[in-house]
Amino acid sequence: MVRIAQRIATQTAYPFATILARKREMEAQGHRIIDLSIGDTVIPAPDAAVAALRAEAGHPERHHYSSYNGISPLRQAIAVWMRRRFGVSLDPDHEITVLIGSKEGLFRFPQTILDPGDAALVPDPGYPVYAHAVAHAGGVVVTAPLTIEKAFLPDLDALPEETCRRIRLLFVNFPANPTGATADASFFKKLYRYAERYDWVVCADSAYCEIYDEIPPSAALQFDPHHERTIEFFSFSKTYGMTGWRLGWACGNSRLVQALVKVKGLQDSAPFEPIQCAGVAALDLPNAAVASAREFYRENRAILAGALRRAGFSFFNAGAGFYLWVRTPAGTAAAAFAERLLVEKHLLVTPGTAFGKNGEGWFRVAVTRSREDTAEAGRLIAQEGLP
Repeated sequence: MVRIAQRIATQTAYPFATILARKREMEAQGHRIIDLSIGDTVIPAPDAAVAALRAEAGHPERHHYSSYNGISPLRQAIAVWMRRRFGVSLDPDHEITVLIGSKEGLFRFPQTILDPGDAALVPDPGYPVYAHAVAHAGGVVVTAPLTIEKAFLPDLDALPEETCRRIRLLFVNFPANPTGATADASFFKKLYRYAERYDWVVCADSAYCEIYDEIPPSAALQFDPHHERTIEFFSFSKTYGMTGWRLGWACGNSRLVQALVKVKGLQDSAPFEPIQCAGVAALDLPNAAVASAREFYRENRAILAGALRRAGFSFFNAGAGFYLWVRTPAGTAAAAFAERLLVEKHLLVTPGTAFGKNGEGWFRVAVTRSREDTAEAGRLIAQEGLP
């Protein structure tokens, strides 16, 4: 009998693959499903990016292997963007690498830091890739329970001294998935005091940094000016509606970035060069292009929030990211409530337990669909009512 490696056999399937399969089952029965389960926007990729892809794909010299850390023009464009957006200066040749989407880099990065048995702190609820990546690298997952009382920020002061000394790697994600939580300067300053004291590596996931209603979120690298212990991940998927293009980047400490390049070189190549050229075109867009997308998400968030509020649902609205984080009706398990919405309302949401055990009692809805579907989804959820 074929035997699967324990590190794979003991890991659960990626929750969104399971959710997608359930959606396909319902569609096969003839139902139209309104899908608010995933942050995949209806806003198309920028015309400039599409034009660059078409133009560059016509050149045969672009059809070969790219350099493992991505083409120089894209790394240069990333450096310009980071300086303009965050005031962070980076060396494009040593402190930036291009990724096949930020998810790929986030999953591989723990392989560069963790030896078997090393501990990593991951948020719960949080993006499930973090815990899977740590386990795959042979590390030990230590969860940081996130609560609404702490605005879904990690309570670093609550960590036991022994735990702090065990941790080698810390994941932070702002605006957060699934809660939308953001962190202010005081949190980041405390984070780096801890990181310096205990020699932590900070792995910051900033995929949603351009999705906000009012206050632009900070980058972790702004609080590590000498790039001593930070690697930060960014994505074209959320900012530019390029989810299927699979393009992102990592930047920060040169040793960390180059270690990731080494791991990537053993496992894959860089993205198709015409896609990288499209990334250059996207980063060169004026702020107004991204601002219009932000306004679309803000309006959708307001529509859903209004419907939830009128129906008596409690929710956390940080005004950032793609999502609203909503409490299930009292006494209703997250998975059961999500299944009921799917079967009875043909509405797909993500149960909070997809993001960890502390997600029980919550569900996540995305604000990325059409205005009509968003309004209809709010109406359908509101039909559930609350006692």
